[in-house]
Amino acid sequence: MITKTAAIVGGVVGLVLAFAIFQLANSLWLIAAARDEDRTMERADALKKSLELMQKRSETNVKSAVSIALACALPSVAGGCQKTTSANDGAGFEALTPSAETRSFLITNDQPFGRQVAGHNRTCAAQPGCRK
Repeated sequence: MITKTAAIVGGVVGLVLAFAIFQLANSLWLIAAARDEDRTMERADALKKSLELMQKRSETNVKSAVSIALACALPSVAGGCQKTTSANDGAGFEALTPSAETRSFLITNDQPFGRQVAGHNRTCAAQPGCRK
């Protein structure tokens, strides 16, 4: 039969052996799985933070792009609305400059028209909208 001492020693050896087996299982499978799960959660958190940062940056970039577009567009629009030349410019209102032969012909053959040309040129000289 089994003596009391052998039962105690067998029980202690059994407990030590069971403890060793559980420790081995714990270190090989359970702790490794828990660490992998922690790493997965950390990666998910890091990915979430990265996506949030990228979204904030894209919003900032959009705001910057809009600001730049407005900064570039507004002066050109405002410049397009400004009057750059006279309203009469190009409308036929300019000084008449007949050649020497034409002036000579007007003096000898058509003095009234010559006076009209001279009056037109005096008016043109006085008007800022006249092309000179």
